[in-house]
Amino acid sequence: MQENKLLNDWLKHRHITDTIISEFNIYWGINDIMGECIVIPVHDHDGNLSFNKYRRNPLVDTKPKYLYDKGSNIALYGWHKAKNNNTILITEGEMDTLVAWSHNIPAITSTGGAMSFQEEWVELLKDKEVILCFDNDEAGANGMIKVLKYIPNAYIVFLPDRPGVKDISDYVANGGDLHKLLKTKI
Repeated sequence: MQENKLLNDWLKHRHITDTIISEFNIYWGINDIMGECIVIPVHDHDGNLSFNKYRRNPLVDTKPKYLYDKGSNIALYGWHKAKNNNTILITEGEMDTLVAWSHNIPAITSTGGAMSFQEEWVELLKDKEVILCFDNDEAGANGMIKVLKYIPNAYIVFLPDRPGVKDISDYVANGGDLHKLLKTKI
């Protein structure tokens, strides 16, 4: 019970709603290597479970931060929910995607990090308005450049350069308005 409270408090601090936690089936579980951790189920394009991604306990500063089920491949997280929307935000990670969905903003991310967007996903996004908002660091900038090579008409949103704000989750947790931020797209 204490673990569920920890998970819910940590996710709620990032403004991830109970509805989104439930819809994406996020839960507190155990991984053989990490021990107690957040379990992030990753679904295929039809919504079927493909594999689990594990995020270490956020209150424990150990490495690695994330692990995957053995045999997993990079996947497009959130696509099964986002595919019928005309505008889609691409974020740098699952937590940022969950934050966006908690604010009724359809979002997706690659499960492999900033530089792992796959060229075959471009076809899925060809008729969509695509907005990119990656982490406020060098890897995030390079990741957006990579996606722009595949989707040159995508819009970019930059996070404000302020202490404590590295990603969308930090921005919202520190009082930022995600809807207003997205209006700054260029």
